[in-house]
Amino acid sequence: MQKWHPYVILGLIFFVALAMRLALLPSPVLGTKTFDARSVAYDGYYEIANSISAGHGFSRSVAPPYIPDSVRMPLYPLFIMGILKIFGSYKALFIIQALLGSLSAVLAYFIAKEFITEKWSAGVGFLTALEPYTAYLTGIVLTETFFTFVFLCFVYFFLRYLKGKSMRMLALTSALLGIATLIKPTTQYLPILMLALVWWNSGFNFRKFLLKEVPVVLGIFLIILSPWIYRNYETFGNMSLNVEPVSALYAFLVPSTIALEQNIPFDEAAQRFLGGLSVQKIEDVNLANTSEFRRSALAELRNHPKGLAELFGITMYGFFTHDGYASLLNTFFDANISYAHPPVFELITHPGEAVSFFGNLMRGPGALVVVGRLFWIAVTLLALAGAIAYWRKKGLTPQFLFITGTIAYFALTTIIIGLGVNARLRVPVEPLIFILAAFALQRMFRQKFPEKYAGDIQSNSRTPIRR
Repeated sequence: MQKWHPYVILGLIFFVALAMRLALLPSPVLGTKTFDARSVAYDGYYEIANSISAGHGFSRSVAPPYIPDSVRMPLYPLFIMGILKIFGSYKALFIIQALLGSLSAVLAYFIAKEFITEKWSAGVGFLTALEPYTAYLTGIVLTETFFTFVFLCFVYFFLRYLKGKSMRMLALTSALLGIATLIKPTTQYLPILMLALVWWNSGFNFRKFLLKEVPVVLGIFLIILSPWIYRNYETFGNMSLNVEPVSALYAFLVPSTIALEQNIPFDEAAQRFLGGLSVQKIEDVNLANTSEFRRSALAELRNHPKGLAELFGITMYGFFTHDGYASLLNTFFDANISYAHPPVFELITHPGEAVSFFGNLMRGPGALVVVGRLFWIAVTLLALAGAIAYWRKKGLTPQFLFITGTIAYFALTTIIIGLGVNARLRVPVEPLIFILAAFALQRMFRQKFPEKYAGDIQSNSRTPIRR
Protein backbone atom coordinates (compact mmCIF):
# COMPACT_ATOMS: atom_id res chain seq x y z
CA MET A 1 0.00 0.00 0.00
CA GLN A 2 1.31 3.44 -0.90
CA LYS A 3 2.21 5.53 2.11
CA TRP A 4 0.16 8.70 2.47
CA HIS A 5 1.94 12.03 2.68
CA PRO A 6 1.84 13.52 6.22
CA TYR A 7 0.10 16.64 4.92
CA VAL A 8 -2.70 14.49 3.53
CA ILE A 9 -3.12 12.81 6.92
CA LEU A 10 -3.16 16.20 8.65
CA GLY A 11 -5.75 17.53 6.23
CA LEU A 12 -7.97 14.47 6.67
CA ILE A 13 -7.79 14.66 10.48
CA PHE A 14 -8.64 18.37 10.41
CA PHE A 15 -11.57 18.09 8.01
CA VAL A 16 -13.02 14.97 9.66
CA ALA A 17 -12.87 16.79 12.99
CA LEU A 18 -14.42 19.92 11.50
CA ALA A 19 -17.24 17.95 9.86
CA MET A 20 -17.97 16.18 13.14
CA ARG A 21 -18.08 19.45 15.07
CA LEU A 22 -20.18 21.31 12.53
CA ALA A 23 -22.65 18.41 12.49
CA LEU A 24 -23.09 18.68 16.27
CA LEU A 25 -23.50 22.45 16.43
CA PRO A 26 -26.98 23.73 17.36
CA SER A 27 -28.96 23.76 14.09
CA PRO A 28 -29.58 27.56 13.93
CA VAL A 29 -25.82 28.28 14.01
CA LEU A 30 -25.33 27.32 10.35
CA GLY A 31 -28.71 28.68 9.24
CA THR A 32 -30.22 32.12 8.76
CA LYS A 33 -32.48 32.06 11.81
CA THR A 34 -31.68 34.14 14.88
CA PHE A 35 -29.85 32.12 17.49
CA ASP A 36 -30.17 32.67 21.23
CA ALA A 37 -26.90 31.48 22.77
CA ARG A 38 -28.46 31.39 26.25
CA SER A 39 -29.92 27.99 25.36
CA VAL A 40 -26.40 26.51 25.32
CA ALA A 41 -24.69 28.81 27.83
CA TYR A 42 -23.54 27.44 31.19
CA ASP A 43 -21.51 28.41 34.25
CA GLY A 44 -21.91 32.17 33.86
CA TYR A 45 -19.52 32.84 30.96
CA TYR A 46 -22.29 34.24 28.74
CA GLU A 47 -23.41 36.66 31.45
CA ILE A 48 -19.86 37.80 32.26
CA ALA A 49 -18.99 38.39 28.59
CA ASN A 50 -22.13 40.48 28.09
CA SER A 51 -21.44 42.39 31.31
CA ILE A 52 -17.91 43.25 30.14
CA SER A 53 -19.25 44.29 26.72
CA ALA A 54 -21.80 46.56 28.37
CA GLY A 55 -19.14 48.20 30.55
CA HIS A 56 -20.40 46.71 33.83
CA GLY A 57 -17.19 44.86 34.66
CA PHE A 58 -16.44 41.22 35.38
CA SER A 59 -19.83 40.32 36.84
CA ARG A 60 -22.63 37.80 36.36
CA SER A 61 -25.24 40.27 37.61
CA VAL A 62 -27.82 41.25 35.01
CA ALA A 63 -28.90 44.37 36.90
CA PRO A 64 -27.29 46.81 39.36
CA PRO A 65 -25.44 46.40 41.62
CA TYR A 66 -22.95 44.56 39.41
CA ILE A 67 -21.22 42.32 41.95
CA PRO A 68 -17.68 41.29 40.91
CA ASP A 69 -17.45 37.60 40.13
CA SER A 70 -14.83 35.51 41.95
CA VAL A 71 -15.64 32.10 40.45
CA ARG A 72 -14.65 32.28 36.78
CA MET A 73 -11.31 33.05 35.14
CA PRO A 74 -11.07 36.03 32.77
CA LEU A 75 -9.73 34.82 29.44
CA TYR A 76 -12.73 32.90 28.06
CA PRO A 77 -15.21 35.74 28.71
CA LEU A 78 -12.72 38.14 27.11
CA PHE A 79 -12.37 35.72 24.18
CA ILE A 80 -16.16 35.72 23.75
CA MET A 81 -16.32 39.50 24.06
CA GLY A 82 -13.62 39.95 21.40
CA ILE A 83 -15.49 37.72 18.96
CA LEU A 84 -18.73 39.60 19.62
CA LYS A 85 -17.00 42.92 19.03
CA ILE A 86 -15.51 41.73 15.72
CA PHE A 87 -18.34 39.58 14.32
CA GLY A 88 -21.35 40.71 16.36
CA SER A 89 -22.72 37.19 16.72
CA TYR A 90 -22.44 34.10 18.89
CA LYS A 91 -22.59 32.06 15.71
CA ALA A 92 -19.02 33.16 15.00
CA LEU A 93 -17.97 31.93 18.45
CA PHE A 94 -19.13 28.39 17.68
CA ILE A 95 -17.54 28.36 14.22
CA ILE A 96 -14.23 29.48 15.74
CA GLN A 97 -14.57 26.86 18.50
CA ALA A 98 -15.17 24.23 15.80
CA LEU A 99 -11.94 25.31 14.11
CA LEU A 100 -10.00 25.24 17.40
CA GLY A 101 -11.43 21.81 18.23
CA SER A 102 -10.33 20.54 14.81
CA LEU A 103 -6.84 21.93 15.34
CA SER A 104 -6.76 20.12 18.70
CA ALA A 105 -7.17 16.83 16.83
CA VAL A 106 -4.18 17.78 14.65
CA LEU A 107 -2.19 18.60 17.78
CA ALA A 108 -3.09 15.18 19.18
CA TYR A 109 -1.48 13.65 16.07
CA PHE A 110 1.73 15.65 16.56
CA ILE A 111 1.91 14.80 20.28
CA ALA A 112 1.34 11.12 19.53
CA LYS A 113 4.29 11.10 17.09
CA GLU A 114 6.58 11.65 20.08
CA PHE A 115 5.61 8.18 21.37
CA ILE A 116 4.26 5.93 18.62
CA THR A 117 4.57 5.31 14.88
CA GLU A 118 3.00 7.62 12.33
CA LYS A 119 0.23 5.14 11.50
CA TRP A 120 -0.87 4.85 15.12
CA SER A 121 -0.43 8.59 15.60
CA ALA A 122 -2.91 9.13 12.78
CA GLY A 123 -5.26 6.80 14.63
CA VAL A 124 -4.97 8.97 17.74
CA GLY A 125 -5.70 12.05 15.64
CA PHE A 126 -8.79 10.53 14.04
CA LEU A 127 -10.04 9.18 17.37
CA THR A 128 -9.70 12.65 18.88
CA ALA A 129 -11.47 14.09 15.84
CA LEU A 130 -14.40 11.70 16.09
CA GLU A 131 -14.92 11.50 19.87
CA PRO A 132 -18.60 12.57 20.09
CA TYR A 133 -18.74 14.30 23.45
CA THR A 134 -15.66 16.45 22.80
CA ALA A 135 -17.15 17.47 19.45
CA TYR A 136 -20.50 18.22 21.13
CA LEU A 137 -18.82 20.64 23.56
CA THR A 138 -17.83 22.80 20.59
CA GLY A 139 -21.43 24.04 20.39
CA ILE A 140 -21.66 25.10 24.04
CA VAL A 141 -20.57 28.28 25.79
CA LEU A 142 -18.00 26.57 28.02
CA THR A 143 -14.22 26.73 28.34
CA GLU A 144 -13.38 23.17 27.29
CA THR A 145 -12.73 23.70 23.56
CA PHE A 146 -10.65 26.88 23.94
CA PHE A 147 -8.80 25.53 26.98
CA THR A 148 -8.03 22.16 25.38
CA PHE A 149 -6.51 23.81 22.30
CA VAL A 150 -4.19 26.05 24.37
CA PHE A 151 -3.38 23.21 26.76
CA LEU A 152 -2.42 20.80 23.94
CA CYS A 153 -0.19 23.53 22.49
CA PHE A 154 1.52 23.64 25.88
CA VAL A 155 1.88 19.83 25.95
CA TYR A 156 3.35 19.68 22.44
CA PHE A 157 5.89 22.47 22.95
CA PHE A 158 6.94 21.18 26.36
CA LEU A 159 7.66 17.80 24.79
CA ARG A 160 9.74 19.63 22.21
CA TYR A 161 11.61 21.38 25.02
CA LEU A 162 12.34 18.07 26.76
CA LYS A 163 13.96 16.87 23.55
CA GLY A 164 15.92 19.99 22.58
CA LYS A 165 16.34 21.75 25.96
CA SER A 166 15.91 25.18 24.37
CA MET A 167 15.30 27.98 26.87
CA ARG A 168 13.16 29.77 24.31
CA MET A 169 10.94 26.72 24.07
CA LEU A 170 10.74 26.57 27.86
CA ALA A 171 9.70 30.24 27.91
CA LEU A 172 7.02 29.55 25.30
CA THR A 173 5.61 26.59 27.24
CA SER A 174 5.53 28.63 30.46
CA ALA A 175 3.60 31.37 28.65
CA LEU A 176 1.15 28.86 27.18
CA LEU A 177 0.56 27.31 30.60
CA GLY A 178 -0.12 30.77 32.04
CA ILE A 179 -2.62 31.48 29.26
CA ALA A 180 -4.31 28.10 29.81
CA THR A 181 -4.60 28.84 33.53
CA LEU A 182 -6.29 32.18 32.78
CA ILE A 183 -8.92 30.16 30.91
CA LYS A 184 -9.34 27.39 33.49
CA PRO A 185 -7.52 27.32 36.87
CA THR A 186 -7.09 23.53 36.90
CA THR A 187 -3.51 23.90 35.64
CA GLN A 188 -2.32 26.37 38.29
CA TYR A 189 -0.15 23.76 40.04
CA LEU A 190 1.29 22.13 36.89
CA PRO A 191 4.49 24.26 37.09
CA ILE A 192 5.51 21.96 39.97
CA LEU A 193 5.48 18.96 37.61
CA MET A 194 7.20 21.04 34.91
CA LEU A 195 10.04 22.08 37.21
CA ALA A 196 10.56 18.55 38.51
CA LEU A 197 10.91 17.24 34.95
CA VAL A 198 13.08 20.17 33.85
CA TRP A 199 15.51 19.51 36.73
CA TRP A 200 15.56 15.77 36.06
CA ASN A 201 15.95 16.28 32.30
CA SER A 202 18.95 18.57 32.84
CA GLY A 203 20.78 15.94 34.89
CA PHE A 204 19.97 17.60 38.24
CA ASN A 205 22.16 20.60 37.46
CA PHE A 206 21.14 22.65 40.51
CA ARG A 207 22.91 25.85 39.47
CA LYS A 208 21.31 25.98 36.04
CA PHE A 209 17.98 24.95 37.50
CA LEU A 210 17.99 27.66 40.17
CA LEU A 211 19.43 30.51 38.11
CA LYS A 212 17.83 29.88 34.71
CA GLU A 213 15.02 27.35 34.60
CA VAL A 214 13.10 28.28 37.75
CA PRO A 215 13.07 32.02 36.90
CA VAL A 216 11.89 31.27 33.34
CA VAL A 217 9.11 28.88 34.34
CA LEU A 218 7.78 30.67 37.41
CA GLY A 219 8.66 34.17 36.24
CA ILE A 220 6.75 34.01 32.95
CA PHE A 221 3.89 32.00 34.46
CA LEU A 222 3.39 34.50 37.29
CA ILE A 223 3.82 37.54 35.04
CA ILE A 224 0.92 36.34 32.89
CA LEU A 225 -1.24 35.64 35.96
CA SER A 226 -0.24 38.78 37.87
CA PRO A 227 -2.91 41.19 36.50
CA TRP A 228 -5.65 38.80 37.58
CA ILE A 229 -4.03 38.14 40.95
CA TYR A 230 -3.78 41.91 41.50
CA ARG A 231 -7.46 42.38 40.56
CA ASN A 232 -8.54 39.73 43.08
CA TYR A 233 -6.37 41.27 45.81
CA GLU A 234 -7.76 44.74 45.16
CA THR A 235 -11.36 43.52 44.94
CA PHE A 236 -11.50 40.78 47.58
CA GLY A 237 -8.28 41.12 49.57
CA ASN A 238 -7.27 37.64 48.40
CA MET A 239 -4.50 36.70 45.95
CA SER A 240 -6.06 33.35 44.94
CA LEU A 241 -6.97 32.90 41.29
CA ASN A 242 -10.60 32.11 42.03
CA VAL A 243 -12.90 30.76 44.72
CA GLU A 244 -13.73 27.47 43.01
CA PRO A 245 -11.31 25.22 44.95
CA VAL A 246 -12.93 26.29 48.22
CA SER A 247 -16.51 26.43 46.96
CA ALA A 248 -16.18 22.96 45.37
CA LEU A 249 -14.62 21.62 48.56
CA TYR A 250 -17.50 23.07 50.53
CA ALA A 251 -20.45 22.36 48.25
CA PHE A 252 -19.40 19.11 46.55
CA LEU A 253 -16.57 17.24 48.25
CA VAL A 254 -17.84 17.37 51.84
CA PRO A 255 -21.48 16.51 51.00
CA SER A 256 -20.24 13.68 48.75
CA THR A 257 -18.19 12.11 51.56
CA ILE A 258 -21.12 12.42 53.97
CA ALA A 259 -23.51 10.87 51.43
CA LEU A 260 -21.23 7.87 50.86
CA GLU A 261 -20.40 7.28 54.50
CA GLN A 262 -23.99 7.57 55.71
CA ASN A 263 -25.52 5.96 52.59
CA ILE A 264 -27.90 8.86 51.93
CA PRO A 265 -28.62 10.86 48.73
CA PHE A 266 -26.22 13.68 47.89
CA ASP A 267 -28.95 16.35 48.07
CA GLU A 268 -29.85 15.27 51.58
CA ALA A 269 -26.20 15.31 52.68
CA ALA A 270 -25.70 18.76 51.16
CA GLN A 271 -28.81 20.08 52.86
CA ARG A 272 -27.66 18.78 56.24
CA PHE A 273 -24.14 20.17 55.91
CA LEU A 274 -24.90 23.53 54.31
CA GLY A 275 -28.09 24.07 56.29
CA GLY A 276 -26.27 23.45 59.56
CA LEU A 277 -23.89 26.27 58.67
CA SER A 278 -26.63 28.71 57.57
CA VAL A 279 -25.44 28.74 53.94
CA GLN A 280 -28.25 29.25 51.45
CA LYS A 281 -26.35 28.90 48.16
CA ILE A 282 -22.89 28.29 46.78
CA GLU A 283 -22.62 31.96 45.77
CA ASP A 284 -22.31 32.79 49.47
CA VAL A 285 -18.72 31.54 49.23
CA ASN A 286 -16.43 34.13 47.62
CA LEU A 287 -12.79 35.16 47.73
CA ALA A 288 -13.46 37.53 50.62
CA ASN A 289 -14.50 34.74 53.01
CA THR A 290 -12.67 31.63 51.76
CA SER A 291 -10.59 31.10 54.90
CA GLU A 292 -13.69 30.69 57.05
CA PHE A 293 -15.33 28.19 54.69
CA ARG A 294 -12.10 26.26 54.11
CA ARG A 295 -11.63 25.70 57.86
CA SER A 296 -15.15 24.38 58.39
CA ALA A 297 -14.99 22.13 55.31
CA LEU A 298 -11.64 20.56 56.24
CA ALA A 299 -12.80 20.06 59.82
CA GLU A 300 -15.86 18.18 58.55
CA LEU A 301 -13.79 16.06 56.15
CA ARG A 302 -11.69 14.77 59.04
CA ASN A 303 -14.87 13.30 60.52
CA HIS A 304 -15.56 11.14 57.44
CA PRO A 305 -12.39 9.22 56.46
CA LYS A 306 -14.34 6.21 55.21
CA GLY A 307 -16.52 8.31 52.93
CA LEU A 308 -13.46 10.12 51.59
CA ALA A 309 -11.74 6.82 50.76
CA GLU A 310 -14.84 5.56 48.96
CA LEU A 311 -15.13 8.84 47.09
CA PHE A 312 -11.56 8.54 45.82
CA GLY A 313 -12.33 5.21 44.14
CA ILE A 314 -15.62 6.41 42.66
CA THR A 315 -14.07 9.64 41.39
CA MET A 316 -11.19 7.83 39.68
CA TYR A 317 -13.64 5.41 38.09
CA GLY A 318 -15.86 8.27 36.93
CA PHE A 319 -12.99 10.37 35.58
CA PHE A 320 -11.71 7.62 33.29
CA THR A 321 -14.99 5.97 32.26
CA HIS A 322 -17.71 8.64 32.19
CA ASP A 323 -18.70 9.07 28.52
CA GLY A 324 -21.03 12.10 28.62
CA TYR A 325 -23.15 10.66 25.79
CA ALA A 326 -26.39 11.00 27.76
CA SER A 327 -26.11 14.79 27.47
CA LEU A 328 -25.55 14.48 23.74
CA LEU A 329 -28.56 12.21 23.23
CA ASN A 330 -30.81 14.34 25.40
CA THR A 331 -29.87 17.41 23.34
CA PHE A 332 -30.19 15.99 19.82
CA PHE A 333 -32.68 13.15 20.19
CA ASP A 334 -34.70 14.21 23.25
CA ALA A 335 -33.84 10.80 24.72
CA ASN A 336 -34.69 11.92 28.27
CA ILE A 337 -31.98 9.80 29.89
CA SER A 338 -31.97 10.92 33.49
CA TYR A 339 -29.26 8.53 34.69
CA ALA A 340 -26.07 10.04 33.29
CA HIS A 341 -23.89 7.30 34.83
CA PRO A 342 -24.85 3.86 33.42
CA PRO A 343 -24.34 1.64 36.45
CA VAL A 344 -21.44 -0.53 35.30
CA PHE A 345 -19.89 0.06 38.75
CA GLU A 346 -23.29 -0.54 40.36
CA LEU A 347 -23.43 -4.06 38.89
CA ILE A 348 -21.51 -5.01 42.02
CA THR A 349 -23.29 -2.82 44.57
CA HIS A 350 -26.88 -2.89 43.21
CA PRO A 351 -27.02 -5.66 40.57
CA GLY A 352 -30.81 -5.77 40.27
CA GLU A 353 -31.15 -2.05 39.63
CA ALA A 354 -28.21 -2.04 37.25
CA VAL A 355 -29.48 -4.95 35.11
CA SER A 356 -32.94 -3.38 34.91
CA PHE A 357 -31.49 -0.04 33.89
CA PHE A 358 -29.28 -1.62 31.20
CA GLY A 359 -32.23 -3.54 29.80
CA ASN A 360 -34.38 -0.43 29.44
CA LEU A 361 -31.53 1.66 28.07
CA MET A 362 -30.54 -0.83 25.36
CA ARG A 363 -34.00 -0.65 23.76
CA GLY A 364 -33.48 2.86 22.39
CA PRO A 365 -30.80 5.40 21.49
CA GLY A 366 -29.54 5.08 25.06
CA ALA A 367 -27.62 2.01 23.85
CA LEU A 368 -24.98 4.53 22.74
CA VAL A 369 -24.45 5.46 26.40
CA VAL A 370 -23.74 1.83 27.31
CA VAL A 371 -21.40 1.46 24.31
CA GLY A 372 -19.68 4.70 25.29
CA ARG A 373 -19.15 3.56 28.86
CA LEU A 374 -17.75 0.21 27.75
CA PHE A 375 -15.54 1.98 25.19
CA TRP A 376 -13.97 4.21 27.85
CA ILE A 377 -13.47 1.25 30.18
CA ALA A 378 -11.60 -0.53 27.37
CA VAL A 379 -9.54 2.59 26.55
CA THR A 380 -8.64 3.02 30.22
CA LEU A 381 -7.47 -0.58 30.56
CA LEU A 382 -5.47 -0.31 27.33
CA ALA A 383 -3.90 2.96 28.49
CA LEU A 384 -2.85 1.32 31.75
CA ALA A 385 -1.35 -1.58 29.81
CA GLY A 386 0.34 0.89 27.47
CA ALA A 387 1.88 2.83 30.35
CA ILE A 388 3.30 -0.36 31.87
CA ALA A 389 4.59 -1.57 28.49
CA TYR A 390 6.24 1.78 27.71
CA TRP A 391 7.93 1.87 31.13
CA ARG A 392 9.26 -1.67 30.71
CA LYS A 393 10.48 -1.11 27.15
CA LYS A 394 11.87 2.44 27.27
CA GLY A 395 12.24 3.26 30.95
CA LEU A 396 11.27 6.48 32.69
CA THR A 397 11.77 8.99 29.90
CA PRO A 398 10.84 12.60 30.69
CA GLN A 399 8.22 12.51 27.94
CA PHE A 400 6.56 9.45 29.47
CA LEU A 401 6.61 10.94 32.95
CA PHE A 402 5.14 14.15 31.60
CA ILE A 403 2.06 12.65 29.94
CA THR A 404 1.38 10.08 32.69
CA GLY A 405 1.95 12.73 35.37
CA THR A 406 -0.38 15.13 33.57
CA ILE A 407 -3.13 12.52 33.28
CA ALA A 408 -2.73 11.69 36.99
CA TYR A 409 -2.77 15.41 37.85
CA PHE A 410 -6.09 15.99 36.05
CA ALA A 411 -7.58 12.84 37.57
CA LEU A 412 -6.58 13.76 41.13
CA THR A 413 -7.83 17.33 40.85
CA THR A 414 -11.32 16.00 40.06
CA ILE A 415 -11.64 14.60 43.58
CA ILE A 416 -12.70 18.03 44.81
CA ILE A 417 -15.83 17.78 42.61
CA GLY A 418 -16.91 14.69 44.52
CA LEU A 419 -19.86 12.85 43.00
CA GLY A 420 -20.15 15.62 40.40
CA VAL A 421 -17.27 14.16 38.34
CA ASN A 422 -18.11 14.11 34.62
CA ALA A 423 -16.59 13.59 31.18
CA ARG A 424 -15.82 17.31 30.70
CA LEU A 425 -13.01 17.07 33.22
CA ARG A 426 -11.18 14.41 31.17
CA VAL A 427 -11.44 16.15 27.78
CA PRO A 428 -8.07 18.00 27.85
CA VAL A 429 -6.08 14.80 28.50
CA GLU A 430 -8.10 12.43 26.30
CA PRO A 431 -5.45 12.54 23.52
CA LEU A 432 -2.80 11.54 26.09
CA ILE A 433 -4.94 8.60 27.23
CA PHE A 434 -5.46 7.60 23.58
CA ILE A 435 -1.67 7.69 23.03
CA LEU A 436 -1.01 5.22 25.85
CA ALA A 437 -3.84 2.97 24.64
CA ALA A 438 -2.44 3.13 21.09
CA PHE A 439 1.02 2.19 22.37
CA ALA A 440 -0.48 -0.94 23.95
CA LEU A 441 -2.26 -1.85 20.70
CA GLN A 442 0.89 -1.14 18.69
CA ARG A 443 2.86 -3.56 20.89
CA MET A 444 0.16 -6.21 20.62
CA PHE A 445 0.01 -5.99 16.83
CA ARG A 446 3.80 -6.03 16.51
CA GLN A 447 4.01 -9.18 18.58
CA LYS A 448 1.24 -10.88 16.61
CA PHE A 449 2.34 -9.71 13.14
CA PRO A 450 6.11 -9.06 13.42
CA GLU A 451 6.70 -9.36 9.67
CA LYS A 452 4.07 -6.72 8.88
CA TYR A 453 5.51 -4.17 11.30
CA ALA A 454 9.19 -4.87 10.67
CA GLY A 455 9.56 -1.74 8.54
CA ASP A 456 7.82 0.63 10.93
CA ILE A 457 9.97 3.35 12.41
CA GLN A 458 8.92 5.15 15.54
CA SER A 459 8.52 8.85 14.89
CA ASN A 460 11.02 10.00 17.51
CA SER A 461 13.73 8.03 19.26
CA ARG A 462 14.68 8.85 22.84
CA THR A 463 17.21 7.79 25.41
CA PRO A 464 15.75 6.98 28.81
CA ILE A 465 16.84 9.06 31.77
CA ARG A 466 19.28 7.45 34.18
CA ARG A 467 17.48 5.98 37.14
